[in-house]
Amino acid sequence: MRLVVVDPHPVPSSHTESLQVLYTAAGLARYGEVHLIASKGMEGDVGGYYGVSLPQTLHIEFAPSLNIRRGPFRLSWNLPFFAASLLKIMAIGGVDGILVRNLKLANFLLHFERVLPPIVFEVHEVFALSYREEVKRKGLPDPGGKGKRIERMERRVYSRAKGLVYISRPLSEMVQEIYGIKGPSAIAHDGVDLEWFGMDRAPSRKGPERYILYLGSLHHWKGVDVLIRAMVHLRGRDVVCLIVGGEGEQIERYRSLAMELGVEGCVRFEGFVPPYRRFEYLRMADICVLPLRNQSIARYFTSPIKLFEYMASQRPVVASDLPTTREVITSGVNGLLVPPEDPEALAGAISLLLENPDLGRRLAGQAASDVRRYTWDERARRIVALMEGIRG
Repeated sequence: MRLVVVDPHPVPSSHTESLQVLYTAAGLARYGEVHLIASKGMEGDVGGYYGVSLPQTLHIEFAPSLNIRRGPFRLSWNLPFFAASLLKIMAIGGVDGILVRNLKLANFLLHFERVLPPIVFEVHEVFALSYREEVKRKGLPDPGGKGKRIERMERRVYSRAKGLVYISRPLSEMVQEIYGIKGPSAIAHDGVDLEWFGMDRAPSRKGPERYILYLGSLHHWKGVDVLIRAMVHLRGRDVVCLIVGGEGEQIERYRSLAMELGVEGCVRFEGFVPPYRRFEYLRMADICVLPLRNQSIARYFTSPIKLFEYMASQRPVVASDLPTTREVITSGVNGLLVPPEDPEALAGAISLLLENPDLGRRLAGQAASDVRRYTWDERARRIVALMEGIRG
């Protein structure tokens, strides 16, 4: 099978989306030849930056970029360049399918569906719903009915694509309910590269402290503020909270919160680190935390890569009790789930693991076994099966 993966995110870059796209393309390349068309990111070795071994059957093509303006409309200027790169690959012949996860890019390509191989859209969220929730949270108006325009675009893409790949079952159910979509589809969660977890899994000790790790971006819906508030209940226990991710203004906002709560001495902000360095912090951790907020993007629209990496690192996990996390974590079996946005409950679960190391080892061991269902290769297998079904 010969596939093309098209995504405008720059590769390599600090965007989690770019990491997800690259791992997906690398997984698919183990089943055939894959061409990844992306924007040009930073200079250097792409695989080394992400910490992934790239198969020889993966070919990365960088679409030209005008860079006329930066901001929300930048992609509109570059759409023809992605189409031109796609046509250049198609000229070689034998392309069996196209995978795309960017809504605007998919909508553009579907204008040419009669001359293109089957287009499969990878659904990551209901964008109209996410947009309206964010506008409401910020107390902003919706000028020009942008939410309705996004909804029309979604309906067109979901109904015209030859197949849909959902990153979670709750998302699949929501799209089918809102848009009435019943065509070919597959549920393919994000994954983990188990080859990178053959390291010594014992914590890397640098002192008597126990390390609570949050690894990821600092977007509001990630609930980092909930974790910082939980540290109020853990003061005096030689516990250090490592927050790895984010930069600049985001970090300063949370640092100010830690100071306001009087926990700045036990919360350490490491900032953004290159993806390949995340394994260092996973090795340092005693407990890993995913404190997602009770928002649609967390409830339905996420398949957290970091959750799978927490599990593969054989560290006990505490996560918010939401539909997307319940797909993966069974509380008391392979992790602990707590009510979202409840700092005291989060601190209680962390305390339970600190006081019961045998419980932590049992949960972590089961998680490391269960995560084998969530690898990038398994994700690729599900996408390939969908593509083959579409081809007939």
